[in-house]
Amino acid sequence: MRLHYDLVDLDLFINVARWGNLTRGAAASNISPGPASMRIRKLEAALNVTLFERCSKGVTLTSAGSQLLCRATSVLAQLKSIDKGLQPTIAEARQRVKVSTTTFATNGSLLSAIDSFLQHSPDVDVDVDVGQASEILLALRRKEIEIAVLCPNASTEGLVSLPYQCDPLLVAVSVDHPLSSGSSLSFLDLVDQEFLSLSGESANYAFFRKVAVEVNRPLKVRMRVSTVAQLLDMVGRGMGVAVLPASVVAKAKGRSDLRFVALTDRWAEREVRILVDDPDQMSPAGHRLLTALCEYRERHHPSH
Repeated sequence: MRLHYDLVDLDLFINVARWGNLTRGAAASNISPGPASMRIRKLEAALNVTLFERCSKGVTLTSAGSQLLCRATSVLAQLKSIDKGLQPTIAEARQRVKVSTTTFATNGSLLSAIDSFLQHSPDVDVDVDVGQASEILLALRRKEIEIAVLCPNASTEGLVSLPYQCDPLLVAVSVDHPLSSGSSLSFLDLVDQEFLSLSGESANYAFFRKVAVEVNRPLKVRMRVSTVAQLLDMVGRGMGVAVLPASVVAKAKGRSDLRFVALTDRWAEREVRILVDDPDQMSPAGHRLLTALCEYRERHHPSH
């Protein structure tokens, strides 16, 4: 059976009946009065009844019109109920992937890679959590997250480890600092300097402390700040030195008040890696993100 009217006609009819006025009812349905009048006439013709009595003050419902108002209101209410009921199902269709990384990794290309993935994956949401490397590895083993991106400072046995990018450590010093004239330094060259660091004990600085203790020259951290921008400002003012990954300082290399010097220690050649527990057990969305990160690596860091 073919219907010669649609939901727009029923919505218009209900609004005209409620307002008792064609012009106001049409406005409520976002339809101009002329086309609205034509729709009402076609609806009456399709049903072979008169729905409204026209009078000088507007329109009133006929007996047939009153019956249709009851049924049309019920139909539209049911449709709204169906739409509302489907919303949880639609929400469930969206997939969420949990990723954990370290503070420094978020300043590199990881967020750009995830942003590129999301632009092509409207059905996926990504939670990026920042934490300590050891805690992240534990969460990965517990399956609390699906992907970790970091420089491992503990055993990754049993995990799948994929290369992502090389991100060597550099020494940030003020342009007039005595160490600024060299092209490279070893950690022993700067261990007696006053250091600046980010708030909290990062994995890098925990390692620096360990190295300093091993040579019986305790690390001196003069100031801790909240952001990389603040850290570099303090270095530029000559408050101390800082050791940061190359990806973090990439945007600051044009600053005239700073110099960035390479560290020659082998451990300074940091390799950021993608870690997962078991690719075969990952969610479809997690596997898609893993593939996207590997493809991003091939495009932007092909030598790794």
